[in-house]
Amino acid sequence: MVNAPDWQQYLNALYQVVNYWQGEYLMTTGIFFDMKTAYFGSADGINQYLAINNPITDPAVITAIYTDPNYGLENYQNYAVWNALQETHASTAAVNKKLAFQAELLTYWGLSTDQVNEITTNWNSLFNTVYGTWTHSIPSYSTYENA
Repeated sequence: MVNAPDWQQYLNALYQVVNYWQGEYLMTTGIFFDMKTAYFGSADGINQYLAINNPITDPAVITAIYTDPNYGLENYQNYAVWNALQETHASTAAVNKKLAFQAELLTYWGLSTDQVNEITTNWNSLFNTVYGTWTHSIPSYSTYENA
């Protein structure tokens, strides 16, 4: 058996780090940045992409959802909080986090249940659309093997 060249060992190590340790964090950060760029460049994106059928009519609420320092969609780093709306998590902690954020949308900004349900559905759709773009652009890679 032939040993892999140094460059191949470095690529294997990098592959392990990206895919198994920091990969999810790096990828979701990129996805959030792309979501900000594509959908939430302004407060108009809130009704245009999240509350399509049940629009938020109060301009002050729309501005607050966009600019709030803890939740505002103006800052893509806040999208980790919004991502609690993802329905793909099966753990009890993730479900509780989702329910807590939905309650926050209801009480903090006074949104209706219909608006929160629609925002949840549309957030998931937007995230999955951008996620699909990201995962389809990552080349497949297998570790170096020699017999």
